[in-house]
Formats: sequence, C-alpha cells, structure tokens
Amino acid sequence: MRVDGRARDELRPVEIVPHYIEYPEGSVLIKTGATWVVCNVT
Repeated sequence: MRVDGRARDELRPVEIVPHYIEYPEGSVLIKTGATWVVCNVT
C-alpha cells in the first residue's frame, strides 16, 4: 500500500484535456498525479 492509498499495481488517475491552448492546430493537457504534460501541434 502506498502513502496515497493506491495498491502497488494501481495507476494514478489520468485526466486528458483536449484543445488546452487556443492557437495551435491541436493541443492537449495530460495530468496524472502532480505531473502535467502539455503537447501541441502547429
């Protein structure tokens, strides 16, 4: 058991936010735990 209550084989919840940035052709924000990743394509 981990500090946050997850089992050893359990992943953190993942949140995907499409169209995160207004101006690129495509963008996405992916969040899992305290890690945030922004990807965009122009």
